[in-house]
Amino acid sequence: MADRFGRELLTPVETAARAYREAKAKGLTGKAMQEYVRKQMSDPGSAAFRSARESVEDPPGGGAASDAAECSALHDLPHLKTKQ
Repeated sequence: MADRFGRELLTPVETAARAYREAKAKGLTGKAMQEYVRKQMSDPGSAAFRSARESVEDPPGGGAASDAAECSALHDLPHLKTKQ
Protein backbone atom coordinates (compact mmCIF):
# COMPACT_ATOMS: atom_id res chain seq x y z
CA MET A 1 0.00 0.00 0.00
CA ALA A 2 1.37 3.41 -0.93
CA ASP A 3 1.90 5.96 1.78
CA ARG A 4 -0.10 9.19 1.75
CA PHE A 5 2.63 11.19 0.00
CA GLY A 6 2.87 8.59 -2.74
CA ARG A 7 -0.88 8.50 -3.25
CA GLU A 8 -1.10 12.28 -3.47
CA LEU A 9 1.76 12.36 -5.95
CA LEU A 10 0.63 9.47 -8.14
CA THR A 11 -3.14 9.93 -8.23
CA PRO A 12 -3.13 12.92 -10.63
CA VAL A 13 -0.62 11.20 -12.92
CA GLU A 14 -2.62 8.00 -12.97
CA THR A 15 -5.88 9.93 -13.45
CA ALA A 16 -4.42 11.83 -16.40
CA ALA A 17 -3.17 8.64 -18.02
CA ARG A 18 -6.51 6.91 -17.63
CA ALA A 19 -8.45 9.93 -18.88
CA TYR A 20 -6.11 10.22 -21.86
CA ARG A 21 -6.72 6.58 -22.80
CA GLU A 22 -10.49 7.05 -22.39
CA ALA A 23 -10.41 10.18 -24.59
CA LYS A 24 -8.36 8.39 -27.23
CA ALA A 25 -10.77 5.44 -27.20
CA LYS A 26 -13.64 7.90 -27.74
CA GLY A 27 -11.81 9.35 -30.75
CA LEU A 28 -11.22 12.75 -29.16
CA THR A 29 -8.31 14.88 -30.35
CA GLY A 30 -6.89 18.35 -29.80
CA LYS A 31 -8.88 20.74 -27.62
CA ALA A 32 -11.69 18.22 -27.10
CA MET A 33 -9.19 15.71 -25.71
CA GLN A 34 -7.57 18.33 -23.49
CA GLU A 35 -10.95 19.40 -22.11
CA TYR A 36 -11.98 15.79 -21.47
CA VAL A 37 -8.74 15.06 -19.59
CA ARG A 38 -9.03 18.30 -17.64
CA LYS A 39 -12.60 17.51 -16.56
CA GLN A 40 -11.73 13.96 -15.54
CA MET A 41 -8.78 15.21 -13.48
CA SER A 42 -10.78 17.89 -11.70
CA ASP A 43 -13.72 15.66 -10.76
CA PRO A 44 -12.97 13.28 -7.87
CA GLY A 45 -16.14 11.40 -8.81
CA SER A 46 -15.02 10.70 -12.39
CA ALA A 47 -14.37 7.11 -13.40
CA ALA A 48 -10.76 7.94 -14.27
CA PHE A 49 -10.14 9.55 -10.87
CA ARG A 50 -11.80 6.77 -8.89
CA SER A 51 -10.02 3.96 -10.74
CA ALA A 52 -6.71 5.81 -10.47
CA ARG A 53 -7.16 6.20 -6.72
CA GLU A 54 -7.96 2.49 -6.38
CA SER A 55 -4.91 1.59 -8.45
CA VAL A 56 -2.65 3.82 -6.37
CA GLU A 57 -4.10 2.41 -3.14
CA ASP A 58 -3.34 -1.16 -4.17
CA PRO A 59 -1.48 -1.34 -7.50
CA PRO A 60 -1.90 -4.70 -9.27
CA GLY A 61 1.64 -4.67 -10.62
CA GLY A 62 2.13 -1.32 -12.29
CA GLY A 63 0.48 1.88 -13.22
CA ALA A 64 -0.04 4.20 -16.11
CA ALA A 65 2.54 6.83 -15.18
CA SER A 66 4.55 6.07 -18.31
CA ASP A 67 1.46 6.66 -20.47
CA ALA A 68 1.02 10.07 -18.87
CA ALA A 69 4.55 11.06 -19.79
CA GLU A 70 3.73 10.38 -23.45
CA CYS A 71 0.40 12.19 -23.44
CA SER A 72 0.83 15.28 -25.58
CA ALA A 73 -2.53 16.62 -24.41
CA LEU A 74 -1.14 16.95 -20.90
CA HIS A 75 1.58 19.37 -21.97
CA ASP A 76 -1.07 22.05 -22.48
CA LEU A 77 -2.70 21.71 -19.09
CA PRO A 78 -1.74 24.79 -17.05
CA HIS A 79 -0.79 22.96 -13.87
CA LEU A 80 1.31 20.42 -15.76
CA LYS A 81 3.23 22.85 -17.96
CA THR A 82 6.49 21.34 -19.20
CA LYS A 83 9.41 22.56 -21.26
CA GLN A 84 8.74 22.24 -24.96
